[in-house]
Amino acid sequence: MARRPSPRNAILVAITFVLVLGAMVGFLATRLGLVRLYPRAARRTSTYVRQPGRLYSAVELATSWANGVAPRRSDLQGHPVLVVVWSDTYPEGIGALASAEEIRDAYEPLGIRVIGVHEPDFSFAADTAVVAHAARRAGARFPIALDPAGRIAASLGIRNTRSASLLADTHGALGPIHGGERGIAMSESDVRDAIAALNPNARFPGDGAVAAEAEDPPATRAIYLGVGRADEGPIATAHAGSAQPFTAQFRFEVEGKSFVPYPVGWWTPGADGLTSAHGGAATYIALRYEDGALDGVISPPPASPSGQGHARVWILSDERWLPSQALGSDARLDPRGASYVDVDEPRLYHLARGSGAHEVKLSPDAPGVTFHALLVEPAGAVSQAP
Repeated sequence: MARRPSPRNAILVAITFVLVLGAMVGFLATRLGLVRLYPRAARRTSTYVRQPGRLYSAVELATSWANGVAPRRSDLQGHPVLVVVWSDTYPEGIGALASAEEIRDAYEPLGIRVIGVHEPDFSFAADTAVVAHAARRAGARFPIALDPAGRIAASLGIRNTRSASLLADTHGALGPIHGGERGIAMSESDVRDAIAALNPNARFPGDGAVAAEAEDPPATRAIYLGVGRADEGPIATAHAGSAQPFTAQFRFEVEGKSFVPYPVGWWTPGADGLTSAHGGAATYIALRYEDGALDGVISPPPASPSGQGHARVWILSDERWLPSQALGSDARLDPRGASYVDVDEPRLYHLARGSGAHEVKLSPDAPGVTFHALLVEPAGAVSQAP
């Protein structure tokens, strides 16, 4: 009569069978790519996925192109492609665009291609003509895809659309993303590496070394003036759509909170900005800010049948006109020494520069002027190019 195995032996056999079966399943899953060993380490070291053709499919999402003819897939295939994503109302984005044009000038004969992707921050910037004007001011001559819905940027894996760049390889696979104007220097290093891989005998312009900053510089601070976009202050609680009076929230700007805009006079709040309902000295926006230059994203009044819309915005700083050394690149002094900026198209205007704390008043001389945002550039990293 055969001996029956003891319950203890049966349990040991069952456990051994389960362990062996689990090891076999894990081995097969790993070999087939169904799971990865050490997933935490993989996430820590993987910064992007090299997927051939991803750039080409992203570019095909463009609604239209400015600054040149839309590149065909055949124009990009076989070439490393530098992509710069930018906004025309953000200083770092315009600076990145200008730097990308310098890279195009230097490396296009060696096989590099450069394209831009424009991400509008305001509704007026979805216009092809607005983008083309901004590109011309930056000196950029390469094609720029318009991406008003952000679909191209999302397809490229870019979250901060104010300014970013990356290099795609000769098969359209995307390289790492570099943020900000300083990130262009890192992208240029990627460009040189790509050229050297294709042609080890290539000779680069300049000294052959690309310097990269150890730390990212402070970012420009954007202060939005649209209802729903303003963080705090009277604009944040205003009702959009109709002209309404705003009274002085503080006396001589002494009690005002830094980086919070305070409108005074009659204004019409809207989702995209704050529009003057009247013009003159009694209508102004007051702002206390510190440590940097001041820019403004401003639109002129609508064009009349007799001509283009135009207005003048007067600039008072600390209850005085700006001295000549504190004028932004778009600001001027009239014969009596009063500081102003002429607003004749919707764009970013450089108003004042310098350092320290200031209280500024911006007063339009006509109704219909829209202030979309005020931007404070950090001291020491100011872009004041026209």
